[in-house]
Amino acid sequence: MKSSLGKLKRFAFQKHDGKERKEFQPPPKIDHLALASQEMQDMRNCYDSLLSAAAATANSAYGMVVA
Repeated sequence: MKSSLGKLKRFAFQKHDGKERKEFQPPPKIDHLALASQEMQDMRNCYDSLLSAAAATANSAYGMVVA
């Protein structure tokens, strides 16, 4: 029992080198307005692409019916 406690104490009180310890760094601050603006632009581009594809499909279908 004493042997187990001794090992536990040595383990708990081990000294660590500064090299081994990683310093805590706070996450970088995010500009939420810029992030929201970029997301809106991405959604607008996606929506425009979908409309363009739908128009091309409709024009293709109309061209097949008329021809």
